[in-house]
Amino acid sequence: MSFAAFETLRPLASRLALDSSATTGITPTTAFDRQLQAEVAAFWRSGHTTNNALSVSPTATSAIATGRTLTDAFPLGTVSSPQTINGFAGTAATESYYRFTLSTISSLNVSLTNLTADVDLQLIQDANQNSIVDLGEVIGSSANPSAQAESIATGLAAGTYFIHVYQYSGDTNYTLSTLATPLAVPVGYDSNYGYGLANAGSAIASLPGQSQPPTVSTNNNAWDLNLVGAPVAWANGYTGQGVVVAVVDTGVDVTHADLNDNLWTNLREISGNGIDDDSNGFVDDVYGWDFVDRDNTPMDLNGHGTHVAGTIAAEQNGFGVTGVAYNAKIMPIRVIGLDGGSNRDVAAGIRYAADNGADVINLSLGGSASSAIADAVKYAAQEGALVVMAAGNDGGSQPVFPGNLANQWGIAVGAIDINKKLANFSDRAGVVPLNYVVAPGVNILSTFPNNTYQSLSGTSMATPHVSGVAALLLSADSTLTPAQLTSLLDTTATNQGLTV
Repeated sequence: MSFAAFETLRPLASRLALDSSATTGITPTTAFDRQLQAEVAAFWRSGHTTNNALSVSPTATSAIATGRTLTDAFPLGTVSSPQTINGFAGTAATESYYRFTLSTISSLNVSLTNLTADVDLQLIQDANQNSIVDLGEVIGSSANPSAQAESIATGLAAGTYFIHVYQYSGDTNYTLSTLATPLAVPVGYDSNYGYGLANAGSAIASLPGQSQPPTVSTNNNAWDLNLVGAPVAWANGYTGQGVVVAVVDTGVDVTHADLNDNLWTNLREISGNGIDDDSNGFVDDVYGWDFVDRDNTPMDLNGHGTHVAGTIAAEQNGFGVTGVAYNAKIMPIRVIGLDGGSNRDVAAGIRYAADNGADVINLSLGGSASSAIADAVKYAAQEGALVVMAAGNDGGSQPVFPGNLANQWGIAVGAIDINKKLANFSDRAGVVPLNYVVAPGVNILSTFPNNTYQSLSGTSMATPHVSGVAALLLSADSTLTPAQLTSLLDTTATNQGLTV
């Protein structure tokens, strides 16, 4: 399965193109239809978990005569109290669909248990009601190996959905269980822009022992820095010092004059001796790692990662651009090549960042749901790193993966323009509450390979602004946990002046 930076153009089934003036490419979730089911089964051997729960408890039975398509899906009715369904998946009945309804915004949990063979699970929303599973309509999946139980937990709006149980190998009875719990919408949360515009000044002022800092503005027309309150933090002595931000992306041009003094250095490694001095499994990883080419030179051949890095921590050196946290250190991790990247590499890059001391991990990328990546994001949070994720660029009503993990770990970021208008390409926060803020993401000037600069647009450009704000907060209080950082970003964001 391919994973990509949101602003990286690659062949898409939807045949979407990039705007020549502002790259806002779309990364799809999954192209899936009934003719491709056999081929896509392996593709979907990844899990998607969120905070909400619908569960279905399995019990051994014979094959069910109906439920082979969305049209004749087995009806579960309105899900509220726990339900248990018995079913069979195997050679005689390779798949079954179940239809259910939610009467309100709910936390949903679906589980598949009592397995003796390999059966997988999907959650589907037939958004266009054409009775075909189209691109992007698989909204959750679980594909554990062998006879391990499957589960999907997510938050969903009121509406009609489908559960898809399908054979991967072997024959088995199963128990499908469902449970839905109504969700309350927090005060101040909006389905378009979440909690609002992230602001470093307001967040720092809310920390213990801090007072409301004065209003400060830059004099270099850096409107994006002003909107996120970076100059206010700087004026109070917080510039990202002592904070490491991992850029898990297309790599970083480590020779760029506006970045080369702000690179993380692995002090436990001796450069060029061909030995894994720190025994972390990576030889001579002095400036990060390239998981695409499997070497210690995570150079950017695309430009996307370098642009992201500049927004976070370009130096304040009198030329070029200045990053939100201009004294933070960038840990370059290359997981996406010219043809995209794999779930395995993205997950490995996240784990590398967490294991090597990253305080913040920037994920300006997206793709189909992956249990490997979800597990890596969870691991990073447990290791003390805040994961900041792009919401996506298809103008959808909710973030795509991995941004939709923000109801469990990390925070998702949407994009606004200079007038505080939500960008038309930006995926919205969604009616189901999750940690979501907005930041500047339209025509953002930042570093580009070969000592150049470019303006790009996308939620990939908004995300590093929030990573930078998080670095400013950590330079003000290094004891903040990922959960505390997320809460600060949410509760001090403002919706003043935001429009859709």
